[in-house]
Amino acid sequence: MLYKAIEQRQWKSVLSRMNHAPHEVSTYVYRIDCTTPNAHFHYRVLPLHCVCLRQPPVLIVSALIAAFSEASSIKCDGNLPLHFALKYGASLDVIQTLILAYPKGLDVKDENDDEPLAIFEANKSKWSSSEIAAIYKVLKGGVDSIELESAVDTMKDNGSEDVKEARPPDMMTTLNDEGWKKAGLTVIIIGASGDLAKKKTFPSLLHLYDDSLLPEDTIIWGYARSHMTHEELRIQLRPFLEKTNSSAEIITSFLSKCFYKQGGWYGDTDAYADLNKQITENENKLKFEDKLEHNRLFYFAIPPNVFEEAGVAIKQSCIGEKGWTRVIVEKPFGRDLQSCEDILATLSKHFNEDQLFRIDHYLGKEIVQNLLVLRFGNLMFERLWNRDNIQCVILTFKEPFGTDGRGGYFGKHRNLCTPRQKLHLH
Repeated sequence: MLYKAIEQRQWKSVLSRMNHAPHEVSTYVYRIDCTTPNAHFHYRVLPLHCVCLRQPPVLIVSALIAAFSEASSIKCDGNLPLHFALKYGASLDVIQTLILAYPKGLDVKDENDDEPLAIFEANKSKWSSSEIAAIYKVLKGGVDSIELESAVDTMKDNGSEDVKEARPPDMMTTLNDEGWKKAGLTVIIIGASGDLAKKKTFPSLLHLYDDSLLPEDTIIWGYARSHMTHEELRIQLRPFLEKTNSSAEIITSFLSKCFYKQGGWYGDTDAYADLNKQITENENKLKFEDKLEHNRLFYFAIPPNVFEEAGVAIKQSCIGEKGWTRVIVEKPFGRDLQSCEDILATLSKHFNEDQLFRIDHYLGKEIVQNLLVLRFGNLMFERLWNRDNIQCVILTFKEPFGTDGRGGYFGKHRNLCTPRQKLHLH
């Protein structure tokens, strides 16, 4: 997972993964060679080496070195991290950091028997003239020549106006350099007029928008069967969004990015085809055509019995031409094991596994996470809380409001548990 985040230049995810799985920073990633009749593993790299292939922010390089300093002196595929950085156009900050971590690397040759200075000579077209002068100074002078302020002065002397590149960026700068942040994004919420969308999905997107964690010019579309205009959707959403801590200005700005499309049913291919046309028009209006990628995220805030028809219709009529398309489905996944298998089998026919995300937002709630810590952090509970010692699991829905229009939905799920897994609704 750490390697996948690095591969996609998702730098915040890299830091998060390092925090949750620190052992991965020292774990080799093996790549298989399928170009020959006898497939075999031939390529292994450490996360630091992977990062240096992708023009990373210095913050990420520094974090990986701090977590596993030995990586800066280990050769992977015949190259040090410094060699990869010089071959693939890393910034001056990154090159300086790698030299400080392993000064002897300046005298180590790469897989082609070239020293760092020769590697830089062969690839110097990847940097501006002012950067070239600063990097030359570092490669020739070594650690003694590395002073951040003097590097900035060198770039100034050579006429560089953008000297801020020599300074370590803050976290927001790092986020803005991520691949997903530079791409276009359209979020389509299927079932936008429903309870889940209004109370959970749209407010969650607002929080991301308020924290600048969505790509610039993100567009949000709601799709449902109800007859509404764009403005009527915004009026319906505003009371729920006002319950968040976001300011009125942020809410108004967020709502201006929300649009609505009505369909006859959730498998209405004609409606999705028209939605696809309108999304494309909006992308062009916002100059998204200038972006290398434009991604689409479909969130199913609908009952599981219409997952299949919605997924099939989206695949047929509303897939983006460039960038990824992903589908999020939220529990319950059907009424029983058989219906769950049927739903997932249908969706798997139309979407690859890396396009399909199954989630349960309640698993992220603090009370659930505390239960896991309580069980596995205490020897007594770890041995007792298992299928051999638990006779009954009771799930209680307790909310300060009625089911309103959701009675039929819950009614389909209240009598589906086995005697050992009773479900009580209050």
